[in-house]
Amino acid sequence: MPSPEKLRWAKLRIAIVAMSAIAVLSVLAYLLSGGTWLKAKAYLTTYIPDSTGLDPDADVQLNGVKIGMVESVRLTRAKDPNRVVEVRLKIEEEFLPYIPEDSITTIDSANLLGDKYININMGRSPQPVRAGGELRFPPPSSFMQNIDLRQFEAQLRTIDQIIQDIQAGKGPLGQFVMS
Repeated sequence: MPSPEKLRWAKLRIAIVAMSAIAVLSVLAYLLSGGTWLKAKAYLTTYIPDSTGLDPDADVQLNGVKIGMVESVRLTRAKDPNRVVEVRLKIEEEFLPYIPEDSITTIDSANLLGDKYININMGRSPQPVRAGGELRFPPPSSFMQNIDLRQFEAQLRTIDQIIQDIQAGKGPLGQFVMS
């Protein structure tokens, strides 16, 4: 049986190794998280008509530079169709002075798989947004409202007739494709 003094030194060495391992793991976890755990955070809100594909923990970018993440995505009870979904953004407080209060938010795709993120497009106001403030989301474009449906239908019929002529082998292009 080892002496009490050797046991004490063995326990001390084990304690030192364990504390060193915990310190190394803590530093590693901090660095792998991006080193933002201890930075002050600010919250902003934006309202959107539809959150298709936008998840909590999605990135928030300021003109393409990551400055935070989406905290929550939830339904509101608003009657306005452009304010159906509330998106709460958690950003690093140090970036607030760089976000003018007239900035707008958009939902963009990060890749072909459709991972969505919020992009804040900087406005021109000299006044920065305040913590807890709201950023505007532009209303959806009125593309379908500006289309003359009768003219659009006539153009579709013309295109359909051209495709049918090609499939039937009519005309030089149809003969070329069918031969």
